[in-house]
Amino acid sequence: GSLSPVGPRADVCFCEFCVDALSELMRAEYGDLAALNASWSTSFRDWGEVRPIVLEDALQTGQITRWIDHRRNMDRVWTDAMQAKIDVVRRHDPNAQAVADNFRVPTSFSGVDYWQLVSEVVGGSGTSYLREFSAPERSHLTWLRYSYWGMPTMSPGDHLFRRRIGRYVWEGLLNGLHGSSYWTTLWAATPHEPWFRNPVAPDLRTTEEGRWSMDPVAHIRTGIDRLVFDSEFDDSGVAILYSRSSEHAATAWQAIHGDSPAAGMTPDYGAPLLRPFTDALSALGYGHRVVSEQQVADGFLSEEGIRLLILPFAQAIDVETAAAIREYVGGGGLVLADIRPAVADRHGHTGGSGLLDDVFGVTHEADWHAYRPVEADLALSGEAQALTIRDVRMPIIAGPAVTPGGAQSMGAVSDI
Repeated sequence: GSLSPVGPRADVCFCEFCVDALSELMRAEYGDLAALNASWSTSFRDWGEVRPIVLEDALQTGQITRWIDHRRNMDRVWTDAMQAKIDVVRRHDPNAQAVADNFRVPTSFSGVDYWQLVSEVVGGSGTSYLREFSAPERSHLTWLRYSYWGMPTMSPGDHLFRRRIGRYVWEGLLNGLHGSSYWTTLWAATPHEPWFRNPVAPDLRTTEEGRWSMDPVAHIRTGIDRLVFDSEFDDSGVAILYSRSSEHAATAWQAIHGDSPAAGMTPDYGAPLLRPFTDALSALGYGHRVVSEQQVADGFLSEEGIRLLILPFAQAIDVETAAAIREYVGGGGLVLADIRPAVADRHGHTGGSGLLDDVFGVTHEADWHAYRPVEADLALSGEAQALTIRDVRMPIIAGPAVTPGGAQSMGAVSDI
C-alpha cells in the first residue's frame, strides 16, 4: 500500500489498543513506574494510568519526553500493524513478501520508523533506506518511484523530456535499487498544458511517451544490471546515522521555537534530517551508508570499516548508541556532527550536558529551550591536523547553547 501521511500533525492514537501498547513498551524500557514518572514529569500510580499526550499539551506542560515516547510507540504500533497484515497473507502463501509505496513521509506523525519497518516487514520504493535496511529476502523488492508530472520531468520539448524521464531508471539502478515506477493520470493534456505527457492512453495502451521510460530498462537488461548488482558498493568509508528519536526531537524543538528561524529548519514533508549530507556527498562523488542506532550499538562501524560517522541533527539517541560511538572514536574513528549531538537519550530526556560532550570536547546546555536559533554571520579561520581554513565567511543559523570544553574552536559567530 501507499504510506502517504494521514494529515498534518495527526497526533494519534488514543484508542484502548494503542494506550495499552504504550504502557507495555514503557514498562519494558523503563523497568519501573518511578523511572517513567521521573522522565515524564508525571505521577502515575500504576501502569494502567499511563496515557500519551499530544504535542500542543506537551509544550504547555513541559512533558516533551512523554510526547516523544508516545510517537515512538505509534511507530511501533504501525510496524506491528503492517506485520499483522503480511502474517494473514502468509497463512495462504508462506513465501509472500510485503512492499509499500511512497516512503517519503519522514514526519513525526507518519508512524514510519524506517529501520523498524524496512528491516522487519516490507520492501518498497522511494528512499535509500530501502537498500540499507532491507532484509536479504526482500532486497530485490526495492525501486525508485517518480511521476510523469513531477517538476524535474516536465518539458514541452520531446528531446529534453525523453532524457529526463529516462534518467530515473538509471538513478534507481546506480543507487542499488532493482526497479523504477512512475505515477501518472488519465486526464488529457490541453493546449494550455504543453508540458504534460501521459504514458498511458485512456484505453490503457502505452503511448510513445510511455515507451521512453521503457527504453532504458531494455538497455539495462542487456547485462548492465547484473554487472551492477554483482559489484561491491563503494561507501567511501562514510556512514550517516538514522535516528527516529531525533526526528521526533527535531519536531518538538521546532515547535518550541516556532517563532524563530527554527520554523524553516526541519520541513514537515519530504526532507529527512540527513538529506543535506546525502546530497552533498553524492555531489562530491562519495558513496555512503545509512546506519541505524541499533546497528551502531551492535558494532557495525568497526565491523564494516567505517572511517567517518555523520550525526545529522541527532539530538536524541540511545545511551547504548552513544557508548558505541564513544568506543568507535577511541579506536580512531571520526565523527562529524552539526547541531546539538546527543543532548538527550532516545526518550528525549535531557541531563546537565550531552551524552557525547566528552567526545566533542564541548559542554551543551541540554534543555530543550536552551538552543534558540538566530541568524548570524560566521567567520572561520584556523588549522587542525590536516584541516586548514582561511578567512571563510558565511551567513548561518546559530545559537549560544554550547561552550568549548577542550575542543579547538576554528570560528566565531557575531551577534550572539
